[in-house]
Amino acid sequence: RPSISTASTDPWASSDFRSGVDFVSRQSAKLLFTPVRTWSDGTTTQVDEPLRQLLQERWNPLMSAYDAIYKAVSMLYVHNTSYSLIQREGNRPVAIWPLNVSQARFIESEGRVWAALRFANGKSGVLRLDDLLVMRRHFHNADLTGDSNSAIAADLRMSQALSREVINSCDNSGVIRGIVFYPGNASIEKLDRLREDFVKSNLASNPSGLIVTDSSVDYKPLTPTFASVNHEDLDANRDRLLASLGINADLVSGNFTADQYSAFVE
Repeated sequence: RPSISTASTDPWASSDFRSGVDFVSRQSAKLLFTPVRTWSDGTTTQVDEPLRQLLQERWNPLMSAYDAIYKAVSMLYVHNTSYSLIQREGNRPVAIWPLNVSQARFIESEGRVWAALRFANGKSGVLRLDDLLVMRRHFHNADLTGDSNSAIAADLRMSQALSREVINSCDNSGVIRGIVFYPGNASIEKLDRLREDFVKSNLASNPSGLIVTDSSVDYKPLTPTFASVNHEDLDANRDRLLASLGINADLVSGNFTADQYSAFVE
């Protein structure tokens, strides 16, 4: 069977995508899972108090139910497939461990399906699929996993490019640039010394932005140009990334109505 890698893209590095995943994960982590038994007449009753405590209070010794659900859901939305190991004593689940999986390969043997997993820390292991809680989204092409994030790769690159351009514009907006002409001919070594002297006298620690020269020096300032980044470009890219998560900017910012939030929860 083919190997499925989740390390081809890193949506978590995008601030817009991360804020959306964080919103969905926080809301999901508020859910309370309750084990029930469904009878033949359609009625249900709650059963198994230890399992209820496991699901609603603490999934494992290191994670509360809130933390574990948050982690499992965030893995789902970043990688489109989320794996959690069900630890059992006999047949009874005693802990659930969300796994940070970077690659998964599935093997059929003697009527069972096994998952050969490589984890983010470089370690690997082979687990029965029956011992894994697997959640998937964009479950279309592969048999057992969600699809890759190739559909949003361009938007992720655009988000990084726009953010980088904004940072560059801010960093360079106050930088003094120009060309200094000295009369006569000078060696490269002398020009280097003259440049260092000019920088030391006029540019280093010069918050005023003013340059003072005499007639022996001709200074021509240069105006740097940067690619124009406007709010429309930033907002459009953000909205496309959030739409891939099934949410919008109002939900992430908290600027939503009760009806909008109810629709999201449904």
